[in-house]
Amino acid sequence: MMNNHWILIQKFLRGHITDTEKEALEHWLNKEVKNRQKFDEIKEVWVLTKRSDEPVYNLEDEKLKVLQLIQSSEKEPDDRKGKDGFKMYSLLRVAAVILLMIVASFLTWMYSTDRSSSNLNGQILVSHDAVTKIDLPDSSIIYLNKESKVSFSQNASQRKVELHGEAYFEVEKGARPFIISVQDITVKVLGTSFNVKELKEGEIEVTVVSGKVEVSDGQENIIIRAGELAIVDRLKKRMETSLNTNLNSISWKTRKMVFKDMELKNVIYALSEYYDITFQIKTPEILDCRFTGSFEKARLETVMEVLAYSLEFEYYYMSDEYILSGKRCQQY
Repeated sequence: MMNNHWILIQKFLRGHITDTEKEALEHWLNKEVKNRQKFDEIKEVWVLTKRSDEPVYNLEDEKLKVLQLIQSSEKEPDDRKGKDGFKMYSLLRVAAVILLMIVASFLTWMYSTDRSSSNLNGQILVSHDAVTKIDLPDSSIIYLNKESKVSFSQNASQRKVELHGEAYFEVEKGARPFIISVQDITVKVLGTSFNVKELKEGEIEVTVVSGKVEVSDGQENIIIRAGELAIVDRLKKRMETSLNTNLNSISWKTRKMVFKDMELKNVIYALSEYYDITFQIKTPEILDCRFTGSFEKARLETVMEVLAYSLEFEYYYMSDEYILSGKRCQQY
């Protein structure tokens, strides 16, 4: 399994990594801070030595390739003579030596270090381009949305997570409370499933899937249960609860989107958040069209084809956005 992580790094550097492999790599990188530190070191030198097209699978092979790189750099070709050429080759030789040292120390460290989930205490875990699953020492699970980060700590009296961004929690029941801090808002649970999301302009949204949670802004405490959500406005110092009518509030985690007789304007809003894409509407009258359907792990192009066929509008993609136009839908 450890060797698999090295293979994933090699695939990433070569640009041949699949989405599934990328998710697995992100999950491993977020296990410990030193995983990502080693990865960043290797990536930096890998780019410098321009060896990203070479496969890397074990230490001995890598030693041989790097030594060959050093030897080839000692023979200066005619078109690189002169002061600038000498500097370039000196840099390449130094980078190659550094790469050899890093690869050797990295593989030795990777095969000899115990990286169990118990080592997560106090570490900052970051998700960049993909959703990351984090297994906590108490058997609780965090699904961290992209561009989000958490830190986890525990002691004899409590389990605590500090969150920036969005995360879905499956908290294992226990005697110690599980507390999530988002800015100056706290969410306290004993065992449940729920989603916490930082919204713009100081708002925080908590959505409960199972069980119940307690939300506090330091002045007021409220309890929300399964099927409910709370919006905490930190600037206005206000907390409101309501039923959760958004079927796609955790679609980023489930990778499934459901629409029931929903207006196109709301469908587009959900798609723009899920796929991180912009839409331009040429004929606003189509926004009242209603759509019913569901998609699971679907490509955006597939979703757009289904919507366009069902609601009879036209679209095209240009300059990183989808442009829609059509006629007003008939109302039945």
